[in-house]
Amino acid sequence: MFADLKLAVTGAIGASGQTIRALLAAGGVPIEQVRLLEQVSEEAIISEYAGHPTLIGTLDPEALADRDLVFLCGTPEESKRCLLWEHKRGALHVDLSGAAV
Repeated sequence: MFADLKLAVTGAIGASGQTIRALLAAGGVPIEQVRLLEQVSEEAIISEYAGHPTLIGTLDPEALADRDLVFLCGTPEESKRCLLWEHKRGALHVDLSGAAV
């Protein structure tokens, strides 16, 4: 189902982001297809995906530009910014932050 999709999860360390990560991992989606993202931080954020350590990337326009499916799990303000950035044609954004309401 997700074999060729490039996915992203914004707000990856928050409650909604962690839930989406767990669902994707439980569904067998490999980390190579998933980009976990968070707002800019001065420190590296290391978390886990499917029981393995992984680095959380920086949320910026380039991080989402090639993604097919983006789960917006950050703050509403952050998600609004993401929706304004240039996207891959046909990309789907699932807003779990309430920004698109």
